[in-house]
Amino acid sequence: MTYWIVALIVLFVLAPIIRLWPSARDKHAMEGRMVAMKRGIGVELTQILDPVPIQDKYKTPSGMPIEPKLSVVAFRARHGQLVDEKNRPRDWFAERVGESPNPLAKKKGVKRADWMVWFEEQLMPESKAEERLADEVLSVVVAAPKSVVAMDWQNRALSAYWVENGRSDEVEIICDQLESLLEEHA
Repeated sequence: MTYWIVALIVLFVLAPIIRLWPSARDKHAMEGRMVAMKRGIGVELTQILDPVPIQDKYKTPSGMPIEPKLSVVAFRARHGQLVDEKNRPRDWFAERVGESPNPLAKKKGVKRADWMVWFEEQLMPESKAEERLADEVLSVVVAAPKSVVAMDWQNRALSAYWVENGRSDEVEIICDQLESLLEEHA
């Protein structure tokens, strides 16, 4: 009988410790993040507004609507050199909108496939250079994996927002796209 009691006590002590070990899914996620970090791209866990909110998902049990926040991994590639204000590329935001009921999709912006690009505080490009930039941005982001929901350029940093699925091959594609877009902004 005492052996059973000792075994039970050991089990109760070891169970929480074993629970702290990372699962296979956690290990795959960390492998993908390490791929990006080895290439010099910052990785941050963050939340953004869901570009395609499913309303039933964003309701409390009592039926009250809540803000449609989506947990994503942000890959950030920083532009190393300082650029004077006159030659600085304008900030932009590209978002996968699809055929969503999202009110942002009703805004006017440059749209291709299921992506839309906006510039800073305006909705449309003001010059031919910005139109070319929008086309360059769209040509890259359209080829992004389906799990990338948004990309932006702010404060000399290029970011891709990815719904993590544990596939490190997608991380390689995202890193390649960030590097090619960063060269466009150089």
